[in-house]
Amino acid sequence: AKYDYTPVYSIEFRVFDFDRNPLSGAEITIDDQTYITDVNGRLFLSELTPGEINYSVSYDTYLSQNNRVIVNGSVLQNVIMLDDELEVFLASGQSNMAGRADIEDNTEPIEGAYLMNDKDEWIPAVNPMNLYSNIRKSADLQKLGPSYTFIQTMAKYLDKRVCIIVNAKGGTHIREFIEGGDYHEALMERLTKAKDYGQVKAMIWHQGESGNSSYSAYLSNLNGLVSKIRTSVGSDFYFVAGQLGPWYDKYKGFNDNLLNISSEIENASYVTNTSLWHLGDSTHFNTASQLLYGRRYAKSVLAAVYDIHVAVFKVDIEGDVFIKVGEDTLNASGSFTSLWNDQSKFEIHAPKGKVFSALEIDGVKKPDATGLSEYIIVPGSTDAYIQVKAATIDSGLSALSHTLGDELVIYPNPATDIVMFSGRKDEYSAALYDLSGHQVLSAERTASLDVSTLDVGCYMIKLMSGEETVFKKIIIN
Repeated sequence: AKYDYTPVYSIEFRVFDFDRNPLSGAEITIDDQTYITDVNGRLFLSELTPGEINYSVSYDTYLSQNNRVIVNGSVLQNVIMLDDELEVFLASGQSNMAGRADIEDNTEPIEGAYLMNDKDEWIPAVNPMNLYSNIRKSADLQKLGPSYTFIQTMAKYLDKRVCIIVNAKGGTHIREFIEGGDYHEALMERLTKAKDYGQVKAMIWHQGESGNSSYSAYLSNLNGLVSKIRTSVGSDFYFVAGQLGPWYDKYKGFNDNLLNISSEIENASYVTNTSLWHLGDSTHFNTASQLLYGRRYAKSVLAAVYDIHVAVFKVDIEGDVFIKVGEDTLNASGSFTSLWNDQSKFEIHAPKGKVFSALEIDGVKKPDATGLSEYIIVPGSTDAYIQVKAATIDSGLSALSHTLGDELVIYPNPATDIVMFSGRKDEYSAALYDLSGHQVLSAERTASLDVSTLDVGCYMIKLMSGEETVFKKIIIN
């Protein structure tokens, strides 16, 4: 038998929407000839002349796609159609951008956020974010970096799909990323792919541990990299760099130099390393720090590119309380973001049915919070580290009658020996608690309590009548 060794030149187009649903009836135009995809969104063309083919794809109200493909055999060409342009971002640098912190429970894909994989396709953004870098070290080294909470925060505040390319490698020097460096073309190649889907809006950057002592030329080199990227993606491209870890004195010169970035590079800024720490190796940020750093990067980009202003808080909580700013709630130590304006407030809440018996904020005791279920502060900064230490006790408010509470008068307050109460009822069941929640006095069917034997301080008095209960603070002198 004789075999025909003539090469087969063919192409199969597969047309999808962004969620990978096939698009039947999409129009593909090649050399003024228009073809239609079948019910599976496919079009197969054979007996083609080898070489480059320019094509365009249109479908309903979707954005048209114009591209080219090299036919050098049997080619499969996937085409993703968009109903709107994507918001595209880039993350690059060395190991702290690649991520070396434990992923812990940050394993879920981010809703509304997408990551470019090694096939130049957008997949749901999920850790490890640097897995598809075309310059990375081994896959097992890729863990949690700041790009995760960066794109998570961008998705939270933007009403478009947000996409990110993460292209970092540990141990790299700035000279390897600038034009002529080993990784410059790899980075630009990924940017070129991203431009097919929308404008690349901004880049978050963390690099400098390698070569930190030669920082005098760093901003000049960085400006060269940014300028080269802007020739490809546009002059509105925003750039933000992160300071190195605060634990090394040898990083001080580099970090201080980075404060001048906006005077050296147009439309650029930096994010601070305040309250960040390493994972034990004196080199890489730990999990909590990476989560916080990503939110700081997002805060900078949201303000500069979209005029959206958020606050970033790192909170250490000790006690049974939760933090609320607007619609955002934090019930354990960590960091979070919230929209912020002149009317915004930072609320510390006791759980339902409880009140503060003691509250301390940043080491300062707040005696005026005793007996309250909510305490409000306005932080001095919208990028603040706040320590909250609280103790709470049962308020008895689940059956609180506002009428009873409004009419009830406790006097004198402060008191020295006798505390009296007068209201709608002649007598009450009374209990007095110290701030640790221990009951120190009680009485039935009474209108007063003898407090002469008690220590000076703040107490909580609980008065009950039938099914009605009220809880109030008193001071004993």
